[in-house]
Amino acid sequence: LPLFEQALQESRRIHNVADQANVLNNLGYLHCLRGDYQAAMTALHEALACANKSGNKRIEAFVLATLADILDDIGLIDTAKETYEWAASIAEEINERYLILYVQLARTRVAWSLHDWEAAFEFLGSAEQLVRGKDSVLEWSHYRLTMGRYYLARHKPDLAIAPLNDALEQFVNNGQAMDAARARLFLAAATSHSDPSAALALLEKTLAPVRRADSRHLLFVIGLQIQSDLERLAACADDNGTIAQFLKDIGQFAVGLPKLRRAATKQLSDTLPLSVASPPSLLIRAFGKPEV
Repeated sequence: LPLFEQALQESRRIHNVADQANVLNNLGYLHCLRGDYQAAMTALHEALACANKSGNKRIEAFVLATLADILDDIGLIDTAKETYEWAASIAEEINERYLILYVQLARTRVAWSLHDWEAAFEFLGSAEQLVRGKDSVLEWSHYRLTMGRYYLARHKPDLAIAPLNDALEQFVNNGQAMDAARARLFLAAATSHSDPSAALALLEKTLAPVRRADSRHLLFVIGLQIQSDLERLAACADDNGTIAQFLKDIGQFAVGLPKLRRAATKQLSDTLPLSVASPPSLLIRAFGKPEV
């Protein structure tokens, strides 16, 4: 954070609004990782204003994608859907393939959250076409992660295991620690139905080191999605202290969600006069690399 704040001061000093938008987007991303959504949205509000002022459509699209991630995290799904659509329209206009793929995978998740299974399947198929034949193991891994999550959402954990294993293996091989932690959580949820012992081992490997990580908040968001699986595993664990603490953290996050949603809706309505109360929003949290 201090390095980005210094970079922001310098870009303001030389009046470079495009750089300001980029740095502010990255600050918003980092605040999001830490669970400070209000600070994240404040940074993204300013980032979008700077992107619009600079006329840089690429930065604008990335800012919108970052904002949509936050809206998705806190459960403002309809607003997230429209914000991802906005980001997608710009990404397609400027042919930003990397962001097109990222948003397609995100729209897959949003669609199944709204129980629009046909749309989710179509978005997933579109993402597959984007990654096939491309030399990007990490992009393929995120596609496989989303496929596994799709099957989990459809209550087909047996079909989720293979793609989640694929994603986990590649994240580990490429040193993507947080992506690997996310994949392990979803894999634990999928495995819990057939092999609780293996699922518990995955959880322990995920949760023990993540307790010290700045970005552990992201795992609370995931944990809320697989809470019933975690509760079932906690009931059959010999020593469930780690899982119990994780469930407690998830519960605290859930309790704060209504307040977060109200604050986010107010911030959004103050930002742009759109039908969506969702404007602001080049670091996006995907594919193992920062976008700068």
